[in-house]
Amino acid sequence: SVLVCANSGDSVTVLATATEHDSTGCLLSELHTPNNESEVARLRSQGLDISDEGYVHQKGPWASHSIAVTRALGHKVLEPLGLTYTPHVSVRPLSKQDHTVVLASDGVTDR
Repeated sequence: SVLVCANSGDSVTVLATATEHDSTGCLLSELHTPNNESEVARLRSQGLDISDEGYVHQKGPWASHSIAVTRALGHKVLEPLGLTYTPHVSVRPLSKQDHTVVLASDGVTDR
């Protein structure tokens, strides 16, 4: 069996696996925020600016919006700010030690 995880946004998915005395977590998704290095590179290659506070701004006169996520569903109007709906996909074979999948929204994962 395999577990397929596709995410687009600022939520995370973790797979918990039993060890001899405890459990460990394996991150199956990526946070799609302007703090993620691969997302920063993608956005900068499109000529977009990222503020020190972690918001994306478009260079030029159109910029009337700022966003703090880089991938999301249903926000086609914000494509000029680099927002895409293309998800990050991971596939992981499951073992008998894998026991829990946790999906956490940004309200849980934000610091």
